Amino acid sequence: MLSQYLPVLIVFILGSVIAGSIILLSHIVSPRIKDRVKQQVYESGISPQMDARLRYPIRFYIVAMMFVLFDVEVIFMYPWAVVYNQFLSQGAFIFWEMVKPTDQPGDLADACYCRNCLVQFAEERNLQYPDSLRSTGQYARYIRAYHLPDWIDSKCALITSMVGELTSELRKVNPEMKFNLHAVPWRKEDYNGAASRIAGQDLSDLAPLVDFISPMCYTHMLFRDPEWVDSLVIDFQAQGVEKVLPCIQVSESYLEDPFAKEEFCACIQQSLKHQDNGIVFWSWEKLEQDSTKKQCVKEIVFE
Repeated sequence: MLSQYLPVLIVFILGSVIAGSIILLSHIVSPRIKDRVKQQVYESGISPQMDARLRYPIRFYIVAMMFVLFDVEVIFMYPWAVVYNQFLSQGAFIFWEMVKPTDQPGDLADACYCRNCLVQFAEERNLQYPDSLRSTGQYARYIRAYHLPDWIDSKCALITSMVGELTSELRKVNPEMKFNLHAVPWRKEDYNGAASRIAGQDLSDLAPLVDFISPMCYTHMLFRDPEWVDSLVIDFQAQGVEKVLPCIQVSESYLEDPFAKEEFCACIQQSLKHQDNGIVFWSWEKLEQDSTKKQCVKEIVFE
């Protein structure tokens, strides 16, 4: 780890040597003839005419302070940019909200190949990485080529264990508590098995740990038709989820196009086509603000 700071140390030493050399050189070669004229204060070669301590507006100080402030802040942006670039290269987030039906499996960011995950995976599988691997990309390509099934199992086990630990601890507080897990809305074979391969989501292992599982069926955001909601319910049930609780979108999000009442009503109908556990609305606040969609809920769900 300390080797990473070697370039900083080199820059510090070079800067100190150069600055010290300039000061020492100027002290050695500068003339030392002193008289009244040379000792006189001047500004840009002009002799002073009056007292320099004059009052002037404070805005000059503000401009100077603002310059110094932002000038220093920009320096800190450089290391942040380097770290953030490495962070993105590891695929730290899964922006499933931005994945369109036309996207290809290779377009999806794969996570996470950070050092901690690589070390943990190697310890779990008693794996020794080749010495030739250097960059994050090289590690990722090696794992995908030779250890992909084990890598997927490890990711799924990590997510499942986290859910198990959380629900176990919370049930100690209240044994009657009900848990609903919001799941990435990918069917088992979507994007070449991305639900488990990328999101680490194994529904057959997660289902026994919670009371409900809610696929986030945001049709308008994901450019899907209402029938897609029913297909998600069927797929989740086929993977062993007995109580599917679809979460559907109420109003537009990320997009400027309005989410029509007719599409919303169709989503409700498709949500209840093969299950009667209920529906989760995202968000309830938006539903409260839209009287026409509230009426749609009453007509379809309660009548």
